[in-house]
Amino acid sequence: MTQDPNLAATSTVSFEKRGAVALVTLNRPQSLNSFTRQMHHDLWAALDQAEADPEIRAVVLTGAGRGFCAGADLSEFDFTPGPDMVKRADPGPIIDQAFNPSTRRIQSLRMPIIAAVNGVAAGAGASIAMACDIAIASPHASFIQAFSKIGLIPDAHGHGRKISGHAHQGFGGHTPSHDGRAHPQFVGATGPRARCAIGAGPISRLL
Repeated sequence: MTQDPNLAATSTVSFEKRGAVALVTLNRPQSLNSFTRQMHHDLWAALDQAEADPEIRAVVLTGAGRGFCAGADLSEFDFTPGPDMVKRADPGPIIDQAFNPSTRRIQSLRMPIIAAVNGVAAGAGASIAMACDIAIASPHASFIQAFSKIGLIPDAHGHGRKISGHAHQGFGGHTPSHDGRAHPQFVGATGPRARCAIGAGPISRLL
């Protein structure tokens, strides 16, 4: 087992090589691994490292501590009252410049990537998990997409995930994926526990 000292030093993402598997860990447990801009860059570096190593045949993406990922770190947005607050608090730039590239980077990886969901996966964090080829989860994991409560569609490509299977309460519908990848589609899900999610298709196995 080897660990990349450069990624370890950043503290937001860690990288370990375990035989032919790269273990990539979102490493901000104090904030349920919510994403900062730096964290996106560190994730891209970890995935680049895995892809550049010919010995790596699969990647496992997980979160440190009790959560997988709580989405965006809202402390990076400026909600100070004022005439330009809407512009300052606009999530559009970080979605376009960080979350969308992250999901595309995951989907374009040359080897399979498995999301090991160890706790809450909320908002864009759920979209990150759904961008992976396969998702496995602990029985206590939960998926929360509260966008419908505020009149929005899921961001970070979360509205376009596709799975095979049958409809399940809490999930808005799905169609088979043309490329065979296990892409779940959440539309207004209210936070199903992993045992419900496995019936709907997003979760391949409970561990």
